[in-house]
Amino acid sequence: MLAGFIIFLILLRVLSKDDMGIYVLYFTIITAFEVTRDGLIKNTTIRYMRLSEGENNQIQSTAILFNIIYSLCFISLVLLFAEKLNFLWDVVDLAKVLKIYCIAAVISILFSHFEYIFQAKLLFKRIFFLYATKQFSYLLLIVFYLILRGYSVSLHKIIILHVFAILFSTVVGFFIARKYMLTSFTFQYSNIISFWKYGRFVLFTNICSQAFITADHFLLISFLSAPTVSIYNVSVWVAYL
Repeated sequence: MLAGFIIFLILLRVLSKDDMGIYVLYFTIITAFEVTRDGLIKNTTIRYMRLSEGENNQIQSTAILFNIIYSLCFISLVLLFAEKLNFLWDVVDLAKVLKIYCIAAVISILFSHFEYIFQAKLLFKRIFFLYATKQFSYLLLIVFYLILRGYSVSLHKIIILHVFAILFSTVVGFFIARKYMLTSFTFQYSNIISFWKYGRFVLFTNICSQAFITADHFLLISFLSAPTVSIYNVSVWVAYL
């Protein structure tokens, strides 16, 4: 939260109102993706890993399979509709930054899987370390970039730094999670069905909650403009404080 708030303050200073509005929309969309993905996979993975410790390979294999499928669905939606969002909301770079994030969406398959393992094993310090690594590496990359380039920054380069932060934290996560990782991919049809039956309820609940949470941003960009979204988001951050 601290690193995220500092990043937000820095970007407010260096990005234009239009770019900041697009950045807010970008994070709104990817957060909705990550939250709904967690709804489908995280709780189910934790439940079955706690109940069936002897079937670790099968449970983790099924979790990774669902993660890959869900991430590919999101990437497909981005590739199909991102340009249409540019036209619909009269913005320039939203499609570009979402397409850049598609790289991170692939990387985050492993990042999120490491988190699920730590949750199942009750290794909460490692979860904190994993997310702290991601947030503070992103912050440091932005600071170093600004030192090198001054205040001449572009939005898509900020998103590239975000992708590198996710990549770095995923590499770190691999080294602290590898002894808990699966040793081979094994699938059973019954496990896939059980995963879906259990995870679908949380998935649909999270989809509905994200629809209500993000509605204000999408309505603002639809009826007003990207700078309005930026200004509105500042007020939301102040309210959270």
